[in-house]
Amino acid sequence: MREIKFRAWDNPTEKYRHTPKGMLTNLYQKLKDRSTAKGYGSLTFSLNDFKLWALNSDEFKRLFEIWEFDNYSKNAKPSVDRINPMKGYVFDNMQWLSWSENYYKGIAEVADKKKKPVEMYKDGRFLGTFKSVQDAQLFLGLKSNGDISDNLRGKRKTVKGYSFRYKFENPESLEVN
Repeated sequence: MREIKFRAWDNPTEKYRHTPKGMLTNLYQKLKDRSTAKGYGSLTFSLNDFKLWALNSDEFKRLFEIWEFDNYSKNAKPSVDRINPMKGYVFDNMQWLSWSENYYKGIAEVADKKKKPVEMYKDGRFLGTFKSVQDAQLFLGLKSNGDISDNLRGKRKTVKGYSFRYKFENPESLEVN
């Protein structure tokens, strides 16, 4: 382990927070708080269990070394990711990522949650469902999804002969050419 050399870290607590055990202690407290705040309840493992899990992980060790090498930057800091964001913090649903990897994974997960499934019709006959307007756009080979969005808003009757509606929308609102 490298020597911690920042003047601001003359404080013993700050020095400890930049050691593996100190960083894990601080992270464990944050996981406890986040788990309760997100409605997942209390953690099912103790601080010692968490430290043991982390210190036996080659990925944690690798990320911690990168964090040290990067002068303890926020982006490189080891972070616990919930593999399935719908489940809480349990060891089989947790993995190590850098803070920035976890941040961008979270952004992608939120974007996926915002995608609305759309159904495709031809002459009033249901053909299939796409996960999103963007998937329908790619299927039709369109450069943008504006025409499909216009169809969904009722501003356009068809797109390449097809009509679309959001999957959970009232079927009577579908306009077919």
